[in-house]
Amino acid sequence: MAHLNPLADGGRDRAQLIIVSAFALGVLFVALALILNSAIFTENLASRGETTGGEDVVTYEDALERGVGDVLTYENTNVTTTTVSHGTLETRVTTATRDINSVLVRRNARTGATSTATVDSKLDGTLIRQNATANFTNNESDADWELVSSVDRTRAFTMNVTGANSSCTRFTSCFTLIVDNGADWELSINNTTGGFVVAVDNGSGTATCGPVNEPSVTVDVTGGTFGGRPCPAMNFSEAPDSGYEIEYENADEITGTYSLVVDDAGLSSPPLPDDYASTITEDPFATPALYSVNVTFDYQTADVNYNSTVRVAPGEPDA
Repeated sequence: MAHLNPLADGGRDRAQLIIVSAFALGVLFVALALILNSAIFTENLASRGETTGGEDVVTYEDALERGVGDVLTYENTNVTTTTVSHGTLETRVTTATRDINSVLVRRNARTGATSTATVDSKLDGTLIRQNATANFTNNESDADWELVSSVDRTRAFTMNVTGANSSCTRFTSCFTLIVDNGADWELSINNTTGGFVVAVDNGSGTATCGPVNEPSVTVDVTGGTFGGRPCPAMNFSEAPDSGYEIEYENADEITGTYSLVVDDAGLSSPPLPDDYASTITEDPFATPALYSVNVTFDYQTADVNYNSTVRVAPGEPDA
């Protein structure tokens, strides 16, 4: 008897073939998805491990630089005599560097990290400072005087100004800081009715920042801030960068305190110039200081072996 549906057998075979093919494709897609997911997971895991290791190194190096910078600042500014030696300061900073590294090792114990750090070299300098609030004249009460000559680097130069002339002319009769090696960079401060104003002449033009209407204002000369805010006019990197003098003019037209570190080691060697007091109980004074130190370190984990040298000079322009 003939089939009522002549396509029944052929149709059934084709349907079965389509079902089997669809199943096979489904299995293939699942397999491809598993392979792709496995590859993505492996890549993410590998990259996450590399990133974590790199981040740990960066974190360690940043912490080491900050810690040694704090120690360097403390040791330079807390000397008890003008005759302390650069060698003594280096020994203190070296000891502290090892202590800082020990703290960082304990902090990173969970990662299995080990590290060593030591002061590899130093650049001797001088700290110039006025601690008591007064005008900025020298030890002999001269209003126009030279703080230092033939220096190549200055860092951490700050002034805390508590008073300035309100009726003077900038760069003429107002207090003026001059950085000079034939081309001058000048900074002048006065106190207008609106508050303290700083003006800078970089040799190609004059710009100002302020006013700051407060009882006092902090001028970070090398950091480029006035009253705690960025002052584009006060860009110390535009000042002469080698063999320059630092001078004060009209230093009796301003009151406050100041501090700076220069790379001239001979300035603080006795006998002191007449511009400076013979003891740190008088102002202004000059004492031996470390301008900078180079710290060599080695950082290791199971996956990372990194060694480098970091230069520490807190408060240096563009640091």
